[in-house]
Amino acid sequence: MIEAVQPVDVRASIVEKFRRDLIGPSPRPEDADLATERLKENPSRWYLAGFLAPADDPLTQEGGNEGEAQAEMQDDADTEVAEPADDGAGGAAGDADLPDAPVAKRRFLPSSIGLTVLLPPDVREIEARVTWGDYCTEPPLPEAILLPDESGATDDDSKGKKKGRPPVDWVRIPKEQMVRLKIADGRGPRVVVPESAAPQRAGGGLALESHSRRFAFPTPNGQEEVRALTVFLVNRRALVHRFYADVSFVFQARIELICPDGFRPRVDLSGYRAEDFDLRVADLHYRDVCEYAVGRNSAAAWDPVEEKASFLMPLARIASSTL
Repeated sequence: MIEAVQPVDVRASIVEKFRRDLIGPSPRPEDADLATERLKENPSRWYLAGFLAPADDPLTQEGGNEGEAQAEMQDDADTEVAEPADDGAGGAAGDADLPDAPVAKRRFLPSSIGLTVLLPPDVREIEARVTWGDYCTEPPLPEAILLPDESGATDDDSKGKKKGRPPVDWVRIPKEQMVRLKIADGRGPRVVVPESAAPQRAGGGLALESHSRRFAFPTPNGQEEVRALTVFLVNRRALVHRFYADVSFVFQARIELICPDGFRPRVDLSGYRAEDFDLRVADLHYRDVCEYAVGRNSAAAWDPVEEKASFLMPLARIASSTL
């Protein structure tokens, strides 16, 4: 008898194929065949997402302050309900207006990913497991060829070819580091990930930057106090000539936070003590629905098995992967 394939399994298979095709291999055993892959073209053209450019690169948003700007705007305690706009997309006013002319926007490359979690208020240290992939040129190139021009690392490929820069293959090197992260009120100290400089370009590296604050919110069981923590992984490597820019890029970047004391759930309190009867009923029906992390330029995930047991045993691991 042939066992029927479940729709959820089909969907999961499609998602995995898209992830491998658009982002690349993860640390999981299922991706062992791509762990040390060899590409004939630049990895940033082969993979459309999931990589981080150096923060000092002119093509990165906010000139390298992306992680800091997002830390300032974190909305960990936000429980408000977004109000609808006055003129909806289907309203008469919207239909009568002429469509705006499309504006060509410059494409900015991300330089950081982040993860926001809620912790017990007295937690002062956690662990972060950082994994990524470096792609090195094959054959190896001397660092003199990789240095950016004096005018900056903005030359396009055609100019690079005119200067006689040799074509290369790209070989992936999987990387992993465990980092202990001290938690301080406000902005925490920058922590450099060990051995995270580009293999073919000395200088700089990956950095973990954090921001935390304590706050309290009302629950049916009384006031609950938690610590909101946002951790960013920022690419602060030295720049490379644009023709070989992928040498300093970070591919398949991933952060996994580990806290022995567990993580606190983030619940939707928009219907708590609401005057609207339907909102109160919805709040009752979905009282067990929560999330344990919010991604910044990334997708957050946690173990669903541990989530089911979270009322007895708090979660210990939360991961964030690049989009």
